[in-house]
Amino acid sequence: MRWNRNSIGTVGVLAVLALLALLPWHSRVQLPAVLHAEQTFEVFSPEPARVEAMLVGNGDHVDAGQPLLRLESDALALRRVELETEIGLLRQEINRSSSEQQRSMLTAVLEDRLAARESALAGLRDRQERLLVRAPTAGIVRDLATIESGQWLGDGQRLLVIVNAGKPAVTALVDARNLVRIRPGASAVFLADHGLGERLPLAVQAIDTASVERLLLPELSSLHGGPVPVRAGAGPTDALRPDGAWYR
Repeated sequence: MRWNRNSIGTVGVLAVLALLALLPWHSRVQLPAVLHAEQTFEVFSPEPARVEAMLVGNGDHVDAGQPLLRLESDALALRRVELETEIGLLRQEINRSSSEQQRSMLTAVLEDRLAARESALAGLRDRQERLLVRAPTAGIVRDLATIESGQWLGDGQRLLVIVNAGKPAVTALVDARNLVRIRPGASAVFLADHGLGERLPLAVQAIDTASVERLLLPELSSLHGGPVPVRAGAGPTDALRPDGAWYR
């Protein structure tokens, strides 16, 4: 599959030039790899709320800060009314403290309460503003959950993904046997599995110190015809566990 701005991943081979002194300069390591958008941002519900309106769809291009969906929370709205009422009453009570003696005794206490309520109201307004969920970056809307107007969302519920396809990157997997042959800074070349297209020159940026517990690149798994053997589990979260130690 040829990578373009509308595709998230292209499977290929990453040829990495080994830099260890024990190996000759012409030594190479071929790794299964995926070319993908460098930045993907998951968007979550900021708190329990009801969907008022969906403003985008799958495949839409969005700008940074663009509204994605509008949520509403009756609990926040009610609490805002309560705080605004308390603030109004506190201000009236402060103004009614007419004598200097009364002011000296009451003003400090009342003003402390007022400051606390105003701070709480400011925080609540910020929470209400976040109910208008905005795009964290420019990109393409992907994996939009099935959401309808009037539907209730849980706190932190995953809503969609924004894929910034402007600058591609490659994620590769290396088995334990070849791990010692690679280190950050090594030169690399990506070649798509169909053998077409240009060779993409790269450099190794980072290597995880712990092996992957779940394979998040399903196109590389043996279940999908890829080179990485996986153990099929009973549940969906166990389906892509690598058989053996593989490092990203």
